[in-house]
Amino acid sequence: MRYVIDRFGEKVETEIADEENFFAYPEVALSPNFYSWVFKFAGEIRIISPDKAVAEISTMAQKLIIAESI
Repeated sequence: MRYVIDRFGEKVETEIADEENFFAYPEVALSPNFYSWVFKFAGEIRIISPDKAVAEISTMAQKLIIAESI
C-alpha cells in the first residue's frame, strides 16, 4: 500500500479485499507514465476499471509478449 500512497497521496480511497490485498480508487491521468508504474509491479497491481484503462494495459501487455517471442 505504501507505493499507492507514495504515488497518489494519503487521501486516496482504499478498501480491504482480504488479508493480503486491497482495492485503491485513485483519480489518475491515463498516460504512459501511469502504465509504466503499473508494469513495474509485474502483475502485483491490476487495473480493473475503467474499461478503457483495462483495454489499454492489456494491449500493451500483448505487445510485450509478442515482442519477447520474436
